[in-house]
Amino acid sequence: MPASLWFWLRRLARPSRFSVAIRAGRAVVTKAPAPPGWVVDCGAVAAEFGVDSGHIDAVPGWHGLELRCSPEVPAACQQRLRNLLAVRVPTR
Repeated sequence: MPASLWFWLRRLARPSRFSVAIRAGRAVVTKAPAPPGWVVDCGAVAAEFGVDSGHIDAVPGWHGLELRCSPEVPAACQQRLRNLLAVRVPTR
C-alpha cells in the first residue's frame, strides 16, 4: 500500500482537531482553529527543511494532541513540529 494512501486512510479513521497544509513552503490553515503562533512556526520549519508540500493534522491522543504528517514531511521536520506543538499548545 503506498504511503500516501495509508496517510489518507488514517486521516479518515481519526478526524483531526486542526489541520495545516504546506504549500510552496508556506503553512496554510485548512481546518481551524489552529494556534496562530504554531502555524507561523510550521512555515518557518518547513522552509528550513525545504518542504514544498504536505499535510499536518493534530489529532487527539492519550496525552494531548498528536501530530499526523503526510509522507512528504521528513522525520526530522516532524520531530521539530512536535516539539513546537508541545511548547505552543497546553495539554490540558
